Amino acid sequence: RQVRHLDAAVALDCAYHFDTRADFFRQVEARLRAGGGLGLSDLMLSQQPGSVWARWTLRLACALTAVPYRNLCTQQQYAAEL
Repeated sequence: RQVRHLDAAVALDCAYHFDTRADFFRQVEARLRAGGGLGLSDLMLSQQPGSVWARWTLRLACALTAVPYRNLCTQQQYAAEL
């Protein structure tokens, strides 16, 4: 399979749907030329849910919207993953 080399990639409101966001980042990185860029908008949590009720509600919302729960993270966690 031939890899296409991109100068830039844009992912608007979709990266969190990948099985893992790390997989998405690896796929984009494999296709970007040296010096290429990625522009994206994504979901982040302001903080990790503290109560059982908040975690359950968030997990239910993820299940209903096909968003893997493990892809929800705080800004600090997101920056570390990038």
